[in-house]
Amino acid sequence: MSQSLDARLRAIEIPVPSGLAARALAQAGRRAPRSLVGGKFRRRLVVSLALITVLFGGNMTAAYFLPRYSEALAGAYLVGAISGPVLRAAGLANAQLTSANDTAVSAGHSLRLVAAYADTDRTIIFVEIDGQPLQVVSEAQPPTGALAIGDVQVSDQFGHQYAPVAGAHSVFDPIEVEPLVWPASAEGARLTIQVANIEPLSGPHQLIAGNWTLHVTLFQQTAERLPLPPSGSIAGTHYAFTAVHLSSALLQIHIRVSGAAANKLDQANASRPTDAAGQRARGEEIGRIMSGYFNATLIAPDGLIVSPRSWDAGDGWINATYPGVGPGTYHVLIGDPTVGVYDSTIVVPAS
Repeated sequence: MSQSLDARLRAIEIPVPSGLAARALAQAGRRAPRSLVGGKFRRRLVVSLALITVLFGGNMTAAYFLPRYSEALAGAYLVGAISGPVLRAAGLANAQLTSANDTAVSAGHSLRLVAAYADTDRTIIFVEIDGQPLQVVSEAQPPTGALAIGDVQVSDQFGHQYAPVAGAHSVFDPIEVEPLVWPASAEGARLTIQVANIEPLSGPHQLIAGNWTLHVTLFQQTAERLPLPPSGSIAGTHYAFTAVHLSSALLQIHIRVSGAAANKLDQANASRPTDAAGQRARGEEIGRIMSGYFNATLIAPDGLIVSPRSWDAGDGWINATYPGVGPGTYHVLIGDPTVGVYDSTIVVPAS
């Protein structure tokens, strides 16, 4: 049977001469010249202490600043669970979450970080307030006593602060910030989440100031870059996809719009009528241009319309995100039958 080198080395018997231990102890007790012994001893002591510092202190430092290093030492993180509707609203899948259980109490309220996710497009952090389960609710009709996170700062172990993702569409969303940056993006991020206040979503609007600090360790996944559909035109207006990203189950599209409709929209936005009739006409013109040339509709493989999570158009761009996207062929439709329709195809591969 073959043995590992380590096992074979341990099995080797090395004969020890009789009286060797006694002679070694006696030799150690003899007084040698102070300059020689003291110098060698001090050098060996310094080297030994340095090695100990590297082995222990260095490991502790590396384990903090480089979580991938500590992961190899301590094992992988467990996966948590968030309700299906909340995940779908965020464009996530449960299996991709990193579970957490960090709680902070301030101003009579408890915040608990329950899960998080990071990829090359975004970083998402789920926090419960006062033990109420996360839920998807209408901003127009929030539940009684519901609270939302107000001012928040997110930073990593290297001191980098992450800005909130622009255009968050609802105060009920989880905390969403920009993607991790190097070196945290490569070695893992130990994020510190500092919440300065929370706010009620019904009744009198009054911020509740406090000091909640939460922590989570994340490893960045990779958002998938999908092939760009071909460019197209309708009625002198041109469309060119500049990016199609799949972040977990969230499809993100970015389309450059140029030509006739883009020019008309610029002119309408630049006009400044002073009378009510002129202002109304300007608003109607902008509405026609937006609905006819900037409104993008995503059709799922089953033929149903996918409701956007966010949509931003104008100034030569269409930017939209769609949650709950799975494998299959999707169609992005822009325009209407009166002016023409630009039909582009996006294929989402099976993971």
